[in-house]
Amino acid sequence: MKEKQEFEGSLKLIAKSSLVVFIGILLSKIFTYAFRITIARNFGPETYGLFSLSVMLLGIFVAFSSLGLGEGLVRYIPRRLQKKRLDLVSNLFKNSFSISLTLGIVSGGILFFMAPFFANSVFKEPNLLLFLRIFSITIPFVVLTGILISSLRAYEKVGLQSFISNILVAFLNLFFLLFLIFLNFGEISVPLSFLFGSFLVFFVALFICKKEMSLLFKGNFSKKISPDFKKMLNYSWPLLFVTITWKLFHWTDSFFIGYFKSAVEVGIYNAALPIAALLQISSLLFMQLFFPLVNREYVKGNKKVVKNLSKQVGKWVFAINLPILMLIDRKSIRL
Repeated sequence: MKEKQEFEGSLKLIAKSSLVVFIGILLSKIFTYAFRITIARNFGPETYGLFSLSVMLLGIFVAFSSLGLGEGLVRYIPRRLQKKRLDLVSNLFKNSFSISLTLGIVSGGILFFMAPFFANSVFKEPNLLLFLRIFSITIPFVVLTGILISSLRAYEKVGLQSFISNILVAFLNLFFLLFLIFLNFGEISVPLSFLFGSFLVFFVALFICKKEMSLLFKGNFSKKISPDFKKMLNYSWPLLFVTITWKLFHWTDSFFIGYFKSAVEVGIYNAALPIAALLQISSLLFMQLFFPLVNREYVKGNKKVVKNLSKQVGKWVFAINLPILMLIDRKSIRL
Protein backbone atom coordinates (compact mmCIF):
# COMPACT_ATOMS: atom_id res chain seq x y z
CA MET A 1 0.00 0.00 0.00
CA LYS A 2 2.80 2.38 0.92
CA GLU A 3 4.72 1.56 -2.25
CA LYS A 4 1.59 2.20 -4.31
CA GLN A 5 1.10 5.62 -2.70
CA GLU A 6 4.74 6.56 -3.29
CA PHE A 7 4.51 5.37 -6.90
CA GLU A 8 1.34 7.38 -7.56
CA GLY A 9 2.80 10.44 -5.80
CA SER A 10 6.02 10.28 -7.84
CA LEU A 11 4.06 9.74 -11.04
CA LYS A 12 1.94 12.83 -10.36
CA LEU A 13 5.09 14.88 -9.74
CA ILE A 14 6.56 13.73 -13.06
CA ALA A 15 3.30 14.51 -14.88
CA LYS A 16 3.10 18.00 -13.32
CA SER A 17 6.76 18.70 -14.08
CA SER A 18 6.26 17.60 -17.69
CA LEU A 19 3.70 20.40 -18.15
CA VAL A 20 6.16 22.95 -16.77
CA VAL A 21 8.94 21.59 -18.98
CA PHE A 22 6.64 21.60 -22.01
CA ILE A 23 5.87 25.30 -21.53
CA GLY A 24 9.58 25.98 -21.10
CA ILE A 25 10.53 24.04 -24.23
CA LEU A 26 7.74 25.70 -26.24
CA LEU A 27 8.92 29.19 -25.32
CA SER A 28 12.52 28.13 -25.84
CA LYS A 29 11.75 26.93 -29.37
CA ILE A 30 9.97 30.19 -30.20
CA PHE A 31 12.88 32.33 -28.98
CA THR A 32 15.47 30.03 -30.55
CA TYR A 33 13.79 30.03 -33.97
CA ALA A 34 13.44 33.81 -33.76
CA PHE A 35 17.16 34.01 -32.93
CA ARG A 36 18.11 31.82 -35.90
CA ILE A 37 15.77 33.65 -38.29
CA THR A 38 17.20 37.00 -37.17
CA ILE A 39 20.75 35.82 -37.91
CA ALA A 40 19.79 34.40 -41.31
CA ARG A 41 17.75 37.43 -42.37
CA ASN A 42 20.28 40.04 -41.26
CA PHE A 43 23.60 38.35 -42.05
CA GLY A 44 22.90 35.44 -44.40
CA PRO A 45 23.72 31.70 -44.29
CA GLU A 46 27.50 32.23 -44.03
CA THR A 47 27.31 33.99 -40.67
CA TYR A 48 24.78 31.44 -39.46
CA GLY A 49 27.20 28.72 -40.53
CA LEU A 50 30.04 30.36 -38.59
CA PHE A 51 27.78 30.50 -35.57
CA SER A 52 26.88 26.81 -35.93
CA LEU A 53 30.53 25.75 -36.20
CA SER A 54 31.35 27.83 -33.12
CA VAL A 55 28.53 26.22 -31.14
CA MET A 56 29.79 22.78 -32.22
CA LEU A 57 33.32 23.40 -30.92
CA LEU A 58 31.98 25.11 -27.81
CA GLY A 59 29.85 22.05 -27.00
CA ILE A 60 32.83 19.69 -27.28
CA PHE A 61 35.07 21.85 -25.08
CA VAL A 62 32.29 22.31 -22.52
CA ALA A 63 31.71 18.55 -22.41
CA PHE A 64 35.38 17.94 -21.60
CA SER A 65 35.31 20.65 -18.94
CA SER A 66 32.18 19.28 -17.27
CA LEU A 67 33.63 15.80 -16.52
CA GLY A 68 30.07 14.50 -16.15
CA LEU A 69 29.84 16.24 -12.76
CA GLY A 70 26.35 17.54 -13.50
CA GLU A 71 24.97 14.02 -13.84
CA GLY A 72 26.92 13.03 -10.75
CA LEU A 73 25.20 15.76 -8.72
CA VAL A 74 21.78 14.66 -10.00
CA ARG A 75 22.55 11.14 -8.79
CA TYR A 76 24.30 11.82 -5.46
CA ILE A 77 22.60 14.92 -4.04
CA PRO A 78 19.15 13.25 -3.73
CA ARG A 79 20.79 10.29 -2.02
CA ARG A 80 22.58 12.46 0.51
CA LEU A 81 19.44 14.52 1.13
CA GLN A 82 17.48 11.34 1.75
CA LYS A 83 20.04 10.32 4.37
CA LYS A 84 20.02 13.84 5.89
CA ARG A 85 23.75 14.26 5.15
CA LEU A 86 23.53 17.98 4.40
CA ASP A 87 27.26 18.50 4.98
CA LEU A 88 28.06 16.03 2.21
CA VAL A 89 25.63 17.77 -0.15
CA SER A 90 27.44 21.08 0.36
CA ASN A 91 30.85 19.48 -0.15
CA LEU A 92 29.77 17.77 -3.36
CA PHE A 93 28.51 21.04 -4.79
CA LYS A 94 31.53 23.11 -3.73
CA ASN A 95 34.07 20.61 -5.05
CA SER A 96 32.17 20.34 -8.34
CA PHE A 97 31.91 24.11 -8.66
CA SER A 98 35.63 24.67 -7.96
CA ILE A 99 36.86 21.98 -10.36
CA SER A 100 34.43 23.09 -13.08
CA LEU A 101 35.64 26.69 -12.75
CA THR A 102 39.27 25.60 -13.13
CA LEU A 103 38.59 23.29 -16.08
CA GLY A 104 36.35 25.88 -17.72
CA ILE A 105 39.07 28.52 -17.61
CA VAL A 106 41.68 26.06 -18.95
CA SER A 107 39.38 24.88 -21.77
CA GLY A 108 38.50 28.45 -22.66
CA GLY A 109 42.20 29.31 -22.88
CA ILE A 110 42.90 26.27 -25.07
CA LEU A 111 40.09 27.15 -27.50
CA PHE A 112 41.20 30.80 -27.56
CA PHE A 113 44.74 29.91 -28.62
CA MET A 114 43.67 27.08 -30.94
CA ALA A 115 41.14 29.29 -32.72
CA PRO A 116 43.53 30.12 -35.62
CA PHE A 117 44.13 26.40 -36.21
CA PHE A 118 40.40 25.61 -36.39
CA ALA A 119 39.58 28.70 -38.45
CA ASN A 120 42.42 28.59 -40.97
CA SER A 121 43.60 24.98 -41.13
CA VAL A 122 40.51 22.88 -40.40
CA PHE A 123 37.58 24.85 -41.80
CA LYS A 124 39.49 27.40 -43.90
CA GLU A 125 37.17 30.16 -42.75
CA PRO A 126 39.20 33.19 -41.54
CA ASN A 127 36.06 34.91 -40.28
CA LEU A 128 35.56 32.01 -37.86
CA LEU A 129 38.56 33.16 -35.80
CA LEU A 130 36.77 36.06 -34.10
CA PHE A 131 33.69 33.91 -33.43
CA LEU A 132 35.75 31.20 -31.72
CA ARG A 133 37.72 33.61 -29.56
CA ILE A 134 34.54 35.27 -28.31
CA PHE A 135 32.92 31.89 -27.73
CA SER A 136 35.98 30.69 -25.79
CA ILE A 137 35.29 33.37 -23.16
CA THR A 138 31.85 31.88 -22.54
CA ILE A 139 33.13 28.40 -21.63
CA PRO A 140 33.61 28.97 -17.84
CA PHE A 141 30.16 30.56 -17.57
CA VAL A 142 28.47 27.77 -19.54
CA VAL A 143 30.18 25.04 -17.49
CA LEU A 144 29.33 26.64 -14.14
CA THR A 145 25.74 27.28 -15.23
CA GLY A 146 25.49 23.56 -15.98
CA ILE A 147 26.56 22.76 -12.40
CA LEU A 148 23.95 25.16 -11.00
CA ILE A 149 21.19 23.77 -13.23
CA SER A 150 22.08 20.19 -12.26
CA SER A 151 21.84 21.19 -8.59
CA LEU A 152 18.34 22.55 -9.19
CA ARG A 153 17.39 19.25 -10.85
CA ALA A 154 18.82 17.32 -7.93
CA TYR A 155 16.64 19.36 -5.56
CA GLU A 156 13.65 18.58 -7.82
CA LYS A 157 13.13 22.28 -8.63
CA VAL A 158 12.19 21.52 -12.21
CA GLY A 159 10.29 24.77 -12.77
CA LEU A 160 13.32 26.94 -12.00
CA GLN A 161 15.62 24.61 -13.92
CA SER A 162 13.36 24.75 -16.97
CA PHE A 163 13.07 28.54 -16.72
CA ILE A 164 16.85 29.00 -16.75
CA SER A 165 17.93 26.33 -19.23
CA ASN A 166 15.04 26.70 -21.68
CA ILE A 167 13.44 30.13 -21.48
CA LEU A 168 16.08 32.49 -20.07
CA VAL A 169 18.97 31.30 -22.27
CA ALA A 170 17.01 31.58 -25.52
CA PHE A 171 15.35 34.87 -24.58
CA LEU A 172 18.58 36.63 -23.57
CA ASN A 173 20.39 35.48 -26.70
CA LEU A 174 17.59 36.92 -28.83
CA PHE A 175 17.36 40.11 -26.78
CA PHE A 176 21.07 40.89 -26.96
CA LEU A 177 21.19 40.02 -30.66
CA LEU A 178 18.39 42.47 -31.49
CA PHE A 179 19.92 45.12 -29.24
CA LEU A 180 23.37 44.83 -30.86
CA ILE A 181 21.86 44.85 -34.36
CA PHE A 182 20.01 48.02 -33.40
CA LEU A 183 23.37 49.54 -32.40
CA ASN A 184 24.82 48.51 -35.81
CA PHE A 185 27.50 46.17 -34.48
CA GLY A 186 27.36 44.07 -37.64
CA GLU A 187 27.93 40.30 -37.70
CA ILE A 188 29.94 40.44 -34.46
CA SER A 189 26.52 40.89 -32.84
CA VAL A 190 26.03 37.11 -33.14
CA PRO A 191 28.92 35.89 -30.93
CA LEU A 192 28.62 38.89 -28.60
CA SER A 193 24.94 38.17 -28.00
CA PHE A 194 25.88 34.61 -27.00
CA LEU A 195 28.63 35.92 -24.70
CA PHE A 196 26.41 38.48 -22.96
CA GLY A 197 23.58 35.95 -22.68
CA SER A 198 25.83 33.29 -21.12
CA PHE A 199 27.28 35.83 -18.70
CA LEU A 200 23.87 37.02 -17.48
CA VAL A 201 22.34 33.54 -17.34
CA PHE A 202 25.16 32.41 -15.04
CA PHE A 203 24.57 35.22 -12.56
CA VAL A 204 20.79 34.75 -12.62
CA ALA A 205 21.26 31.01 -12.00
CA LEU A 206 23.73 31.76 -9.20
CA PHE A 207 21.28 34.19 -7.57
CA ILE A 208 18.41 31.70 -7.78
CA CYS A 209 20.50 28.85 -6.38
CA LYS A 210 21.73 30.98 -3.47
CA LYS A 211 18.15 31.94 -2.70
CA GLU A 212 16.57 28.50 -3.10
CA MET A 213 19.45 26.29 -1.91
CA SER A 214 21.44 28.44 0.50
CA LEU A 215 22.77 25.28 2.17
CA LEU A 216 25.05 24.66 -0.81
CA PHE A 217 26.92 27.94 -0.29
CA LYS A 218 27.41 27.83 3.48
CA GLY A 219 31.04 27.99 4.56
CA ASN A 220 34.14 28.58 2.47
CA PHE A 221 35.08 26.79 -0.72
CA SER A 222 37.85 24.40 0.32
CA LYS A 223 40.63 23.29 -2.02
CA LYS A 224 40.61 19.88 -0.34
CA ILE A 225 38.73 17.18 -2.22
CA SER A 226 36.36 15.26 0.05
CA PRO A 227 36.25 11.43 -0.07
CA ASP A 228 32.56 11.57 -0.96
CA PHE A 229 33.35 13.75 -3.96
CA LYS A 230 35.99 11.26 -5.12
CA LYS A 231 33.32 8.59 -5.02
CA MET A 232 31.02 10.75 -7.12
CA LEU A 233 33.88 11.56 -9.51
CA ASN A 234 34.46 7.85 -10.10
CA TYR A 235 30.83 7.65 -11.17
CA SER A 236 30.87 10.90 -13.19
CA TRP A 237 34.01 10.89 -15.29
CA PRO A 238 33.12 7.80 -17.39
CA LEU A 239 29.94 9.66 -18.38
CA LEU A 240 32.24 12.17 -20.08
CA PHE A 241 32.74 9.65 -22.88
CA VAL A 242 28.98 9.22 -23.25
CA THR A 243 28.58 12.99 -23.58
CA ILE A 244 31.48 13.30 -26.02
CA THR A 245 30.12 10.43 -28.12
CA TRP A 246 26.70 12.08 -28.23
CA LYS A 247 28.30 15.40 -29.21
CA LEU A 248 30.28 13.73 -31.99
CA PHE A 249 27.21 12.00 -33.38
CA HIS A 250 25.22 15.22 -33.12
CA TRP A 251 27.81 17.43 -34.82
CA THR A 252 29.65 15.04 -37.17
CA ASP A 253 27.48 16.07 -40.12
CA SER A 254 28.06 19.78 -39.54
CA PHE A 255 31.79 19.20 -39.04
CA PHE A 256 32.26 17.40 -42.35
CA ILE A 257 30.05 19.85 -44.23
CA GLY A 258 32.22 22.65 -42.85
CA TYR A 259 35.43 20.75 -43.63
CA PHE A 260 34.60 19.74 -47.21
CA LYS A 261 32.29 22.61 -48.16
CA SER A 262 31.93 26.05 -46.58
CA ALA A 263 30.17 27.96 -43.80
CA VAL A 264 27.33 28.77 -46.22
CA GLU A 265 26.38 25.08 -46.59
CA VAL A 266 26.71 24.60 -42.82
CA GLY A 267 24.32 27.51 -42.26
CA ILE A 268 21.72 26.17 -44.69
CA TYR A 269 21.93 22.67 -43.21
CA ASN A 270 21.64 23.84 -39.60
CA ALA A 271 18.68 26.04 -40.43
CA ALA A 272 16.67 22.88 -41.20
CA LEU A 273 18.19 20.59 -38.56
CA PRO A 274 16.25 21.94 -35.51
CA ILE A 275 12.98 20.79 -37.05
CA ALA A 276 14.15 17.17 -36.81
CA ALA A 277 15.20 17.77 -33.20
CA LEU A 278 11.54 18.28 -32.25
CA LEU A 279 11.30 14.49 -31.89
CA GLN A 280 13.39 14.72 -28.72
CA ILE A 281 10.79 16.77 -26.88
CA SER A 282 8.83 13.78 -25.57
CA SER A 283 11.74 12.39 -23.56
CA LEU A 284 12.76 15.84 -22.33
CA LEU A 285 9.28 16.36 -20.87
CA PHE A 286 9.68 13.61 -18.28
CA MET A 287 13.39 13.06 -17.76
CA GLN A 288 14.11 16.30 -15.88
CA LEU A 289 12.43 15.01 -12.71
CA PHE A 290 12.55 11.29 -13.48
CA PHE A 291 16.21 10.75 -12.53
CA PRO A 292 16.14 12.57 -9.16
CA LEU A 293 12.96 10.74 -8.17
CA VAL A 294 14.36 7.37 -9.18
CA ASN A 295 17.51 8.02 -7.15
CA ARG A 296 15.45 9.03 -4.13
CA GLU A 297 13.26 5.92 -4.29
CA TYR A 298 16.27 3.68 -4.89
CA VAL A 299 17.92 4.94 -1.70
CA LYS A 300 14.71 4.11 0.18
CA GLY A 301 14.91 0.59 -1.19
CA ASN A 302 11.72 0.95 -3.21
CA LYS A 303 12.97 -0.96 -6.24
CA LYS A 304 9.44 -1.87 -7.24
CA VAL A 305 8.52 1.83 -7.38
CA VAL A 306 11.59 2.49 -9.55
CA LYS A 307 10.58 -0.35 -11.87
CA ASN A 308 6.96 0.87 -12.17
CA LEU A 309 8.03 4.48 -12.74
CA SER A 310 10.39 3.40 -15.51
CA LYS A 311 7.68 1.38 -17.21
CA GLN A 312 5.07 4.14 -17.02
CA VAL A 313 7.37 6.92 -18.24
CA GLY A 314 8.55 4.64 -21.07
CA LYS A 315 4.90 4.14 -22.11
CA TRP A 316 4.29 7.90 -22.09
CA VAL A 317 7.33 8.59 -24.27
CA PHE A 318 6.31 5.85 -26.70
CA ALA A 319 2.68 7.05 -26.83
CA ILE A 320 3.78 10.59 -27.71
CA ASN A 321 6.40 9.59 -30.28
CA LEU A 322 4.42 6.93 -32.14
CA PRO A 323 1.85 9.29 -33.77
CA ILE A 324 4.64 11.72 -34.72
CA LEU A 325 6.69 8.94 -36.33
CA MET A 326 3.63 7.65 -38.20
CA LEU A 327 2.91 11.16 -39.50
CA ILE A 328 6.50 11.65 -40.67
CA ASP A 329 6.54 8.22 -42.29
CA ARG A 330 3.28 8.98 -44.09
CA LYS A 331 4.60 12.30 -45.37
CA SER A 332 7.85 10.68 -46.55
CA ILE A 333 5.91 8.02 -48.49
CA ARG A 334 3.93 10.75 -50.28
CA LEU A 335 7.14 12.58 -51.18
